Amino acid sequence: MPRFDETDFKILRAVQGDATLSSAQVAEQVGMSQSPAWRRMAHLEEAGAIKKRVTLIDRHVVGLHFMVYVLIRLKDQTQKTVDEFQSRVRAIPEIVQCHMLMGDIDFMLLAITEDLEAYHKLLREEISRIPGVNGIDSRVVVEETKSTTELPLNGLGKMSKETQPDEVLARSIHRPVGTPTK
Repeated sequence: MPRFDETDFKILRAVQGDATLSSAQVAEQVGMSQSPAWRRMAHLEEAGAIKKRVTLIDRHVVGLHFMVYVLIRLKDQTQKTVDEFQSRVRAIPEIVQCHMLMGDIDFMLLAITEDLEAYHKLLREEISRIPGVNGIDSRVVVEETKSTTELPLNGLGKMSKETQPDEVLARSIHRPVGTPTK
């Protein structure tokens, strides 16, 4: 896993807030010259910390007013059933998030459509027809209190150079480094 320092996290905080910033603008915000900032940004992209740069669209402005969480129970959790479900879900544009869960619910989807009628059609014609789906519960979002794509990066990258990530993890679960897990 790549290691990132405090300057890398400053750059990440800047670009996740505004992906249109030029390397000169990023450099100014983090207090360095443009060339090193550009090199660090390129390194962050190569390391996978920056996946891609996107434009966030206000869903209400474009007419996508209906948001619903869809809780899915599968008939079984065989690899074939899970793989087929995930493959089909990835192909449905109205499903903007899909998370596998632990517990009595296997997957939680987030779907966005124009209205209830469009969601009902999506449910009848696509989601319920995915092989292996055994149960579906929907939770309509009444009010969106917080929605952000920005990760909580504050405080990351401030580890001392002597502290290794494995040591930090081991201390956090009260186990000496090198102690095997069960």
